[in-house]
Amino acid sequence: MKALTITSRFPLALTLLALTACGESMQQTAAPADTPAPGLSFASQADAGVASYAVNCGACHGAELQGSALGPMLSGGGFLGSYGRQSPADFFNFVKANMPPGGNEGISDDDYWSIVAHVMRTNGVADTNPVLDASASYAMAANIPGVNPALTQQRIEADRPTGVVAAGTIENYAPVTDAMLTNPSPDDWLMLRGNYQAWSYSELDQINAGNVGELRLEWMWSMHEGDSEPSPLVYSGVVYLINTS
Repeated sequence: MKALTITSRFPLALTLLALTACGESMQQTAAPADTPAPGLSFASQADAGVASYAVNCGACHGAELQGSALGPMLSGGGFLGSYGRQSPADFFNFVKANMPPGGNEGISDDDYWSIVAHVMRTNGVADTNPVLDASASYAMAANIPGVNPALTQQRIEADRPTGVVAAGTIENYAPVTDAMLTNPSPDDWLMLRGNYQAWSYSELDQINAGNVGELRLEWMWSMHEGDSEPSPLVYSGVVYLINTS
């Protein structure tokens, strides 16, 4: 970014500008910050949020807020259990500070409020909810009709394929040592990106550029509803993956 140099004539211009602004302020009373526009309602915010969400959030969190491999679901019991007791203002601040991961240039505060309203409405908040602004300090789930049943009700999950589930421990399990983490075997994947250097590189060559296009899906396992995005670990031929259940 280039630095801006202000020449000697600009302070005078700024002073005149300030005097003009002060003169106008004597005649007019500025609207308080974060005051909703006249005629704005929670319902209109939620309506606008449909498009804003689709453009800025849907690719990762799903068109219906159902989540995807790239982002957790923003609806149902799991979401409300984590965020339902937060205020709309707190959730707004969290989303604005962190989403989308690539930066939020071009996304206005009005867009963020609309997205929050859309998320709340999708989770059952009634359109009679007050308009959202910085003073919204109540729990997001407070205006869900009934006694907040969505806080305990799990969203219906898709049918899962039949599989074999067995509780127990790994036979002959040997604890992972610091030495293993420092110099991991190419047969293992003991941390998020493979090693402390975060190379994300595997020396295994059974799958390579020549045959990767021939890979086919053999099985899948539907995880339970949750808000984490775990990375699998591999140790001694066993794949470890946390499940929110």
